[in-house]
Amino acid sequence: MEKKLVTFALTMAVLSGCNALKLHKPDADAGKDQAPVEFGQIRLSGIAKDKDNNIKSTRWTQVSGPQTVTIKDDDQNNAWFEMPKFAGDYVFKFEVKDKANQSDSDEVKITINEKLANQANMVGAWHMPGYGRWAHFLGKDVVEYIATSEHCVARIRASYATYMQRLGFNFDNIEADWEVVDELAMNRVGVYRKSNVPTQCDPTNEPGYSNDAQLNFDFVWQSVDEFQGHLAKRGVDWQSQYELFSPQINAQDSIEKTLPIVAQMLSALNDFHSFILFDNVIVETGRKFSKLRSYLDTKHDISLPQLREQIDVLNPLHIDSSIETLYNRAIENYADENGLKSYTNESAMEAAGRALLKWGKTPSNMGLLIINQMDYLSNEEIDKQFSLIFEDLKQTDGLILDIRTNPGGSDDVALSIAGRFFDKTQVAFKKYAKNADGQSPTKEISVVVDESNSRYSKPVYLITSEDTISAAEVFTLAMRSLPNVIHIGEPTQGALSDVLPVVMPAGIMFGVSNETYVDLDGNEFEASGVPPKVVVSTFSLDAITQGRVLSYEQALQLAGK
Repeated sequence: MEKKLVTFALTMAVLSGCNALKLHKPDADAGKDQAPVEFGQIRLSGIAKDKDNNIKSTRWTQVSGPQTVTIKDDDQNNAWFEMPKFAGDYVFKFEVKDKANQSDSDEVKITINEKLANQANMVGAWHMPGYGRWAHFLGKDVVEYIATSEHCVARIRASYATYMQRLGFNFDNIEADWEVVDELAMNRVGVYRKSNVPTQCDPTNEPGYSNDAQLNFDFVWQSVDEFQGHLAKRGVDWQSQYELFSPQINAQDSIEKTLPIVAQMLSALNDFHSFILFDNVIVETGRKFSKLRSYLDTKHDISLPQLREQIDVLNPLHIDSSIETLYNRAIENYADENGLKSYTNESAMEAAGRALLKWGKTPSNMGLLIINQMDYLSNEEIDKQFSLIFEDLKQTDGLILDIRTNPGGSDDVALSIAGRFFDKTQVAFKKYAKNADGQSPTKEISVVVDESNSRYSKPVYLITSEDTISAAEVFTLAMRSLPNVIHIGEPTQGALSDVLPVVMPAGIMFGVSNETYVDLDGNEFEASGVPPKVVVSTFSLDAITQGRVLSYEQALQLAGK
């Protein structure tokens, strides 16, 4: 009996001792503070420790921050949340409990910079009215669509930074040089937030996703119908063009068999900026016919065997070589005994085959300057060459400025050259896009002047023709606002609009003129061309055969020479 009592006492003592044991408190580690530099989900990585292996639960909660975020997997060690839309410090608590309801917690701070918050703010759909463009910001990437009311092609996919640079924002890697982009900034460049991209827009429908002939034909027709802003001014019944050419389309035909039909339909636009980019060759489909072009060295009957041969850039004047020789000799007849100087560069000669600039003096002390292209010239080249030209011509009584056969190129080049004739920076004209897709903001275009450069301020007789095109017309629009410039010759081509590049489902690009340029009085010149103040013929075969340029003679007469 005594032995049993001792055993019972020992047992009770052991049990009493067990009840007196205490479990170890768990340990929580929320990880190191973070300052993300790349866009993405923010990861919360906690570590829960317990010597007794007795953890009951873990929980992430937000303690503070400029925005309340939704924590995913908040009951796990590893949780996450989407990039916040507000910059600042965000503090999160990681709490660990054991089965005895003992707990421990730790906090982590995550600093979100302006750049990443801005990027998060941009997520969603944006529309550029007047251009048919929709941008779907996905965070790291952006998918841009070109969408009509029925069709849609995923035109490009780019990184966020690359796309913002395409919109004109400064997006250098250096934080201090980065430009904050908010909704108002996007609105200023004509891009507006929408609830979603059009339902027909599928990110898998990238260029080349379908060679279906009818789909591609319909897409081109509808793009022109909805984006081309000047059908009425051009006198085009676009519906009748569909009815004329659509029956010629067989959905099973190859794209090569379909393109000539599309090109013939586009030719009805009579628009220089209407083109098809096929096999890396620009096929002109709508250039307005001019007197000079009646002497074409290649024909433009657009058919399958000839499609790849419609390369106008082979001959910048687009005329028979013998006519071109007569044309150039006639110009040279107006130079004094020193003849004409010229400037070009390798790029221009390779692409156009003629000098970019020619200049000299007439025997009656008038300057003569021929600008053959608004392209292939850097700002440094423009500064250097025009300083040389104006030095040569500074003692002249006036200037004949000939851009009769200038096919354009870059508006920036055109405005930079124009800046050598202005005495101060000023608005020269305005432009906007207005069509079935909507209307963009009106943008003021200025000629920017570097006052340290020399300028030509004497009378200028600017000569244009129907072969003065695109950026050369922009140059004309700017120059005619100057009081010392007299515009003579013939109206320009009427193709001032920038080209809206549209990509067919087959992956082939074509061009649409969707913009309207207006002078400061609100006059627009798309289709009609920029009219001269003094009308005179700019090309006559009889005249150049005799070595004469009638527009030069008119300029000399106006100058009293």
